[in-house]
Amino acid sequence: MNTNDDVATEETLDVRFVCSVFALTGHAGYFAPGFNIRYDEKDIGNTTFITGGGTRLYLSRVGDNLDQSGDAQAADSHFMADRVVAGLLISGAGLFRAFPMGRIFVDTPVEKLRWHSQIDLQPFYSERVRAVYDAFDENEFASWFQFICENIPVRRALHDAVQAINNPVEAFVYIYRGFEWLKKGLNLSWDEIAGDIGVTTKQIKAVGQIANDESGVRHASRSGEKQRASLETYSTWIAGLIDAIESARARVDKSYTASDSKQIAEKLKVAIQYDPYP
Repeated sequence: MNTNDDVATEETLDVRFVCSVFALTGHAGYFAPGFNIRYDEKDIGNTTFITGGGTRLYLSRVGDNLDQSGDAQAADSHFMADRVVAGLLISGAGLFRAFPMGRIFVDTPVEKLRWHSQIDLQPFYSERVRAVYDAFDENEFASWFQFICENIPVRRALHDAVQAINNPVEAFVYIYRGFEWLKKGLNLSWDEIAGDIGVTTKQIKAVGQIANDESGVRHASRSGEKQRASLETYSTWIAGLIDAIESARARVDKSYTASDSKQIAEKLKVAIQYDPYP
């Protein structure tokens, strides 16, 4: 991993190169903190250099096994951008959406790759935004990014947490499915998940009833009625899902200490939409 002002160690890479550019936007008006990380796909030998900050995300992918299909590279870059968005959320930087802006293909061999970044926008910050930036830990972001790349159920659950925040009216579908990813993917019981987040098993199952039966969210109904999103209700259960994800990582990664409820609340304060109907 490299800091914003460092240049990566020079090394010989006889590979092709694809760079995808995304715009990062956040509903709360925050700009993304700067980060540079490297992700090596050990199974196929490709490497992605991930650089972001301000309003941009750059994904530079190099390797001997790159598919020259534009559609394939577009799909791969979107999957990677989703992981970046999830990593920023869980590491407390806020909630962002990534919109593709362009893609560059370099078909000639890249013999030496030097890597550094220039953040596209450095505005004057309010005290609240400065506090978010000061609290952001690039090492924590990189650690979470690596973990969610390697652990599919946790990655899926975290993606559902992102979707729950982005879609407050439909939130319980994503919240409950997030719990299901952890339960089935990590072979946990509902009792274990409930115990991890400090609620009863009955309360967890009640979320499933809301999603499936009571709100017209997961299943269509003849009446077409839906439950109106409540900030208190949906934000509380999103916090519960993040708590379960933190606990799931601590189960898998014995060196990791899960965030407490206050730390989770601080992460979500810069991500939750306070007005479900802006």
